[in-house]
Amino acid sequence: MLDFNGQKAPLQASRTNLYFGRHPESGEMYSLYLLPEEAGPVQYIMVEGFRFKRIEREALLVPDPSLWRSFVGTYRDFDTLTIAIKDDLLYGYSAQLGHGTVLVPLDRTRFITEGGLVEFLIDESGKVLALAMREHSTYYPKVG
Repeated sequence: MLDFNGQKAPLQASRTNLYFGRHPESGEMYSLYLLPEEAGPVQYIMVEGFRFKRIEREALLVPDPSLWRSFVGTYRDFDTLTIAIKDDLLYGYSAQLGHGTVLVPLDRTRFITEGGLVEFLIDESGKVLALAMREHSTYYPKVG
């Protein structure tokens, strides 16, 4: 079973370390490959060519919702992203995709989304400069 940002999907083994599954909403098929370690649990998986790293949540800093108001605003690069707070949750909306998603807190400045890891970049004075989408190496400066 794959738990990908809260969405659970059964997996079918194809061969050692290679599995296939279907997206729970779209039904699209995807592949998942476990990158084996010499010892200990798997640290990396590949899903449709995108690499993901295991995170030990217990070792992370505690999320701080009091910071979230400073993350609210508009971020722009090739797309315009709007960050807002609704019902005590942080949301991100992509103008290009016409779609929004909840940002699930991972620690103080990093969040998990349907699109991968989002990190808010803050300078030494506490000013939010930008957000970065790590899986896509995309940097969105804060413009408003």
